Amino acid sequence: MAKEMREMKILFFPWLAYGHVSPYFELASRLSTKHSIKTYLCSTQVNLTAIQNRRNSTAVELIPLQ
Repeated sequence: MAKEMREMKILFFPWLAYGHVSPYFELASRLSTKHSIKTYLCSTQVNLTAIQNRRNSTAVELIPLQ
């Protein structure tokens, strides 16, 4: 019998200060690229804009708070 493989997904919801968001983004990026885990990072639009300007991959999906 073939085992059914499920895709693991993780939502990161760090404290909203940039100093907290940046390390969470790095962790999410590493999990996405090295372990094929789908990761999401939720934060304010200001924090996500700063992350978007320096990120080099699209492995982490950024989710803005409304």
